[in-house]
Amino acid sequence: MNDKAQEIMKRLQHPFPYSDIEWRVGSTSKDKKKGLALAYITNRAIQTRLDEVFGPFGWRNEYKEWKGNSQLCGISIKYEGEWITKWDGASDSNQEAVKGRIIR
Repeated sequence: MNDKAQEIMKRLQHPFPYSDIEWRVGSTSKDKKKGLALAYITNRAIQTRLDEVFGPFGWRNEYKEWKGNSQLCGISIKYEGEWITKWDGASDSNQEAVKGRIIR
């Protein structure tokens, strides 16, 4: 890995500040008195990190419907003039009405 790539990796892996961490309740006990606390980094924090590392025009994301009730999200970065994309997907959910499903 060249020096530029190593510097990018270092900047991407830098820990997020605690203020960028949010929490939600995951699985709960049958009586709903206990729940699993799930920590996550906000979408805005990730966007800010990508802007800082690649500039506002050096990255993008896109969504595609996949297998009817699922969606894929691709995040692309521009590295040495070439777009590199990584894709991940999930089934629709009711976790967050707007973010958790495809709006038709």
